Amino acid sequence: MPTEQFKLPTGVSPLQAQLAEDKDTRRILKILQARKRGDVRTHEVLDRWLEGANDEIRVRRMVTDIEPHTPPTTTRKGEVCWDDVVGISGYLPFESPVMVVGELREMASRSNSLAGSTIRLRVRRAKLPANLKVRQYFKAKAGQPLELHVESDEVGLRLAQFLGRGKVRVKVIVSREVPEHGRWNLVVVEVYPERLGETERQAHVDWVARELARVAPAGSEWFDAEPAEQDSREEDSREEDSSP
Repeated sequence: MPTEQFKLPTGVSPLQAQLAEDKDTRRILKILQARKRGDVRTHEVLDRWLEGANDEIRVRRMVTDIEPHTPPTTTRKGEVCWDDVVGISGYLPFESPVMVVGELREMASRSNSLAGSTIRLRVRRAKLPANLKVRQYFKAKAGQPLELHVESDEVGLRLAQFLGRGKVRVKVIVSREVPEHGRWNLVVVEVYPERLGETERQAHVDWVARELARVAPAGSEWFDAEPAEQDSREEDSREEDSSP
């Protein structure tokens, strides 16, 4: 019987399709072994490993999902075992950071730490690497601010002083999950004021110095609340002791 009768709708025979899938499976193992050695640290490196994959969507999904207890995958040349490799979970960064100039509109945190807090930046311009796949995120859309995350407390404190006080230039590390339609993560790792003249710079320095030098007035409304606060803490403590 002619081989053509066994071909898939795409013109590829079942045997060819199986061989291609087997090659992809072994490619996945090599990628995760390279990751374990520390050779796959960025999306650009991962993309080079993916060149020539028969089914890139499947490869990306398995690269994410594989765990040491994942059952072996059967191929024509024997099983591929996953006992000593771990999938690439979370976000994988791109090699080149993005420099963005804009105006800080909002800053919010869900904890006492500014690390991991969220800011909204109205982008005026951005210097984008030519090979970056996230270009659309930095294009202004009806004046909507761009949402970014803050790397550390120190960066958060630097950002806070510029809220509503002119333009800033920030360095953004762009990361993305490995799957084909994975989520993006944009993190600010450094910030500087943008093009302050000497007069403006000195005025900002003077403002910071004045704010740090301020002392709460001696009025009773500022200091008589301490006993009430103490009573409140004692009441909370009693409620905790009486709870089952």
